[in-house]
Amino acid sequence: MSSAGDKRVRPLGIVLAGGRSSRFGSPKAGAPWGDGTLADRAVALVSQVCSRVGIVAGETGLVQGWDPPAGLEIRGDVVPGQGPLGGIVTGLRWAQEIGADGILVLPVDMPEIPVTLLGRILEEATSGPHVVVPESRGPRGFEPLCAWYSCEAGPELERRMAEGVRAPAEALQQLETVRIPVGTVEAMMDSKKAFLNVNRPEDLGRHQEAEAG
Repeated sequence: MSSAGDKRVRPLGIVLAGGRSSRFGSPKAGAPWGDGTLADRAVALVSQVCSRVGIVAGETGLVQGWDPPAGLEIRGDVVPGQGPLGGIVTGLRWAQEIGADGILVLPVDMPEIPVTLLGRILEEATSGPHVVVPESRGPRGFEPLCAWYSCEAGPELERRMAEGVRAPAEALQQLETVRIPVGTVEAMMDSKKAFLNVNRPEDLGRHQEAEAG
């Protein structure tokens, strides 16, 4: 991994698109957002801060309901059925394969995240922590699916996954984690909507109304 004196890390940007979209009722990645889709939006956001971006698409390795742009690599989970933690582990193995320092992850259903926050996460990663997460006012107090994971975190995350852990937040307990304070995060964005997931069609409608208004 890059040393604390380096001014940057070498990230692989990972869009997590492995959910079943059961509450949404149709493939979420292809749902309309702006001039494209939720998946287009997520890829565009991560591409602004990462020179290489890929998608982890769950068990099948396919993003249902969406036509990816030419050249965008999509991979399935290395261990199927492990939920979001499995997607992160898959991304970390991918990062190791290409010689990246770690991964910047973003879920496909969080379209309001500002690029400034993604950039700040990568800035904090230069000090060498295993994980960088933004704090929020949500039930966990932080957002483990909009975060940096160093390749050095991989073995611990895989160990926890083998123990049956599926939630990334639970798997972080033994890892060196930097939290971006909630006040800093809220200065970058509208905290009432930025971390909201598009889980149901009505969520998408509320997001789009807020964007238009």
